[in-house]
Amino acid sequence: MDKTGLVIVLLLALLPHSLGVSRKYQYVNLLMTWTDAQSYCRENFADLATIETVDDWASVRNLIPSTDIAALIGLYNNNLKGWKWSDHSKASLRMWSAGEPNGGTRELCAVSSVQGWHDIACDRKFPFICSVPITRLLKVELKSDGSVDLNDPSVQETLLNQMKKHMGDHGIDQLFRLRWRKEPNGNIFSLKTG
Repeated sequence: MDKTGLVIVLLLALLPHSLGVSRKYQYVNLLMTWTDAQSYCRENFADLATIETVDDWASVRNLIPSTDIAALIGLYNNNLKGWKWSDHSKASLRMWSAGEPNGGTRELCAVSSVQGWHDIACDRKFPFICSVPITRLLKVELKSDGSVDLNDPSVQETLLNQMKKHMGDHGIDQLFRLRWRKEPNGNIFSLKTG
């Protein structure tokens, strides 16, 4: 006997431009080093800000409260192998101020001001800008022959792992998190009627 269940999955996309969605940002007015700011953003938001487009750049600039303030962003120089983003995105936009980057081996992190980006020593303390995760709701239908309990946590974990692998196998290699959304009755799966 076939049973069809309706599954609702939350996709927290940390690289929303691949989904056609604008990024969102949060200015944090705490002074921290780049590493501490990265940890704070990862614990409370998504990551330090990644800036992929000119529109992103405009959003970040609008968050900086005055022209004499700079804020940490997620750009860093990976052991002098080139500038990379904290969230591992492949964004190539660079908005360096004139003469930047100029720090060589001493300045391996970046801040944004309203004028542009500057390389700085990673142990200097600045306010910072975090990327805010974008939530997307995906509905997926699964068919079951009834031999497994789809509301069993081990079955759910196996299904999530298979979905992550499937996404990776099809070139969706951006950072994302999948998780189940529970129905009001506490179940994740429900029988589809009709």
